[in-house]
This record gives sequence, C-alpha cells and structure tokens, in this order.
Amino acid sequence: QKTKSGFSTKGEAQEFLNNITNIIKENRHVSKTKLTVAQVLNEWYSVKIESVCRKNTKLWYDNYIRIHIVPSIGAMPVQSLTPKIIQDFYNSKAETMAATSVAHIHRTLKMGLDYAVNILRCIPANPTRSPGITLRKSTEYKYNVLDQKTIIQLVLAYRDDCRGLILALAGLMGLRRGEIRGLKWEDIDFKNKTLHLSAQLHQSSDFLREREPLKTPKSIRTL
Repeated sequence: QKTKSGFSTKGEAQEFLNNITNIIKENRHVSKTKLTVAQVLNEWYSVKIESVCRKNTKLWYDNYIRIHIVPSIGAMPVQSLTPKIIQDFYNSKAETMAATSVAHIHRTLKMGLDYAVNILRCIPANPTRSPGITLRKSTEYKYNVLDQKTIIQLVLAYRDDCRGLILALAGLMGLRRGEIRGLKWEDIDFKNKTLHLSAQLHQSSDFLREREPLKTPKSIRTL
C-alpha cells in the first residue's frame, strides 16, 4: 500500500492518483527496495554475461562496470536514479573519455537497468531510455588506406623475416590480427594453395592468450 500527503491542490492529488493507477494497470508497480546500482549491475553481469559470453566480452563489460560506472553511481539506490543524474554522469565521463567509450558505458548501464525493469522488477522504467538523454557524437575516423603497390613494396622489404608474412596476410589477404595469430599449420592446404580460417587468438588484459573459434559463420572462410 502506498500513501502520500501534502498536495497543494486537489488537482495535484488527482494527478498523482492517476499516475499510480496507470502504473498498476500496466503492471509496472514495484516494491520499495534498497538495491543499489552496483548490486543490480553485478547481478545482471552474473546472470546475463558471465555464464554465456566469451572471456574477452566478459572482461569488456566488467571493466566498464567496475572501473567507470560503480565508482561514480554504484552506491546510489537504483530507485533514486534519474535521467538527470545519468546525463550528468555521461557528461563528466565525456570530459576525459572518447565519445565511443561513453557510448559503451551507456550501453552497459542500459542493459543492466533493463534487467532491473524486466527481471528484478525493482524500477518501473529504465531512466537511460529517457528521450532527454544525449550522447556526444564521435568524430568520423579517416583511414589512411595503402594501395596494393605500396603493400607489395612493404612485403618485399620485409620478406626475410616474419613481418613480411604478417604484412602479406593482413594487407593482401585481409586477415585480422587475431586471425593471423590463431593460424596453425593444419590451416594451410599446400596442395590446393588455400588457407582455411576458423579460429583466432586473443590476448586478454591479464596477458593470457587463448585460441577460440571465430564469432560468426561468415567469418569462417577459405582463401
């Protein structure tokens, strides 16, 4: 049961009653809770990320939660979080971080608060989805693309060491760094002169190297 007093006018009291009635009709009523933003994000991470995602993906989300979100707003009760607080948080991060990184923080927080709305049911709506929240647009990155002649010159210049092979695989065949590092001898078909790509090697933030399958079926290919 929820009560509130101290309205200035009868109209204010009626508006409050109408809002509460709509929340109940739409099944958006939530009980008062002491859950903090950090507790919500940690549970979301444990349920939705830690048990299903790859190691690098888990580290990616963990870093944004542990290093950026929790120190700033983690101790705040999740029911006290407002679009204004979130916007101020993003603005403060934008002073020292790239726009893309702030967008990643926004994405992480949004997914965690969606969990609070739909699973924990401790907030009626996700404040990160407020139309008033804005993110600074990232500046368009201009790539300096080498032409085929220049790439061949580089490959020939380093043909006597492993850098020539790496340049050939990356520049002439379009392999990514992780794909090059993940190659094994059995991936090479010398008879048919083909190269089969099915795995990549990642180095995580704890300096552990791990060979894992490529993420999507389209990434698996023979060249």
